[in-house]
Amino acid sequence: MSRGSADSGAGGVRPVLAGELVLAPDVARPGEKLPYAIVNTGTVALMCGHPYLLERWDEESWVAVVPDMAFTLQGYGVVPGGRKELTAEIPTDAVAGLYRISTRVFGRHAPPALRLSGTFEVIAPSSNQ
Repeated sequence: MSRGSADSGAGGVRPVLAGELVLAPDVARPGEKLPYAIVNTGTVALMCGHPYLLERWDEESWVAVVPDMAFTLQGYGVVPGGRKELTAEIPTDAVAGLYRISTRVFGRHAPPALRLSGTFEVIAPSSNQ
């Protein structure tokens, strides 16, 4: 889970764009859908969508798994204290290891964007598959 925040504004109460990417569970198998949620912990509504980046840790750095993945461009508003449930597709050829999912959220009256991310484990397919 990662948390991000940024504030902006002149004088008075400053709007705060803040959020968390929550993974539950934090384990997946190749070909599964990984549920995650964007949680708004700020003071302004945020906008999130389907686009995400999947990366795999290769013992030295994060490497994009499917760098040219295409998404539908839908936007979802998340009020302060609210959450939006989403899913990520784990590629069928994903190898076991540590992965990271990242996405960006935006606020209308706050700085341009926040990057939220969370790590999870891909485990070997079960013998029943």
